[in-house]
Amino acid sequence: MAKLPLLKKSMRQIVSFLLLVVSSSGFSQSALEVQLGPKAATFEHWYYSTLPGFSPRLEFFNYTYAIWHRVEGRENSSVVNPFFGYNLYKGIGISASITFQNEVVSPFLGLQYSKTSRIQSLFAALSYATTQSGMGELFLWYLFQPSKEGWKPFGQFHGVSNWGARHNFTQLKIRVGPSYKSHSFGLAWDTDWDGLWNSFTHAGLFYRIQLQ
Repeated sequence: MAKLPLLKKSMRQIVSFLLLVVSSSGFSQSALEVQLGPKAATFEHWYYSTLPGFSPRLEFFNYTYAIWHRVEGRENSSVVNPFFGYNLYKGIGISASITFQNEVVSPFLGLQYSKTSRIQSLFAALSYATTQSGMGELFLWYLFQPSKEGWKPFGQFHGVSNWGARHNFTQLKIRVGPSYKSHSFGLAWDTDWDGLWNSFTHAGLFYRIQLQ
């Protein structure tokens, strides 16, 4: 891991690069979500796209997350996690990703699986850090949302587990509720485990809007 010497400059470069990716995109999905509870408030943005402007087999997935704690002693944090995947066979491929967490940068290489339909979407990646020997990460995102008109069920599961010589952290996030047109809302349940498997759970209500 390496400290960012000029965080603002780096973030400007990241935004410029992401705009280039978006301009080259084909099929895409994007959503914004906020969650409010007695212990914490969170913000999430999801973006998935094929990139025919570069290659018909190239895919891009980005996850942005921020949490503001209401509990004393808990540190606020933010994450930007872009993935580039190359589809080798029926959604199975290789991936390269970078995790920007607060002022720490962690690049990863690994394997991924992605599948998208009119009812559900799945993205999974098993990666190993290129700058820190022995550190690996499992990333999983699943979305259930039928594309029919009117009211419909909505469900989302997101999990990430990071380990090295020992367990570093694990996070699970569950969203369940109804959906109407591009709007979803309902119950949110998040649980975080630290390196010693001490858990912190915060539950509340969420609202999600589908942008694409």
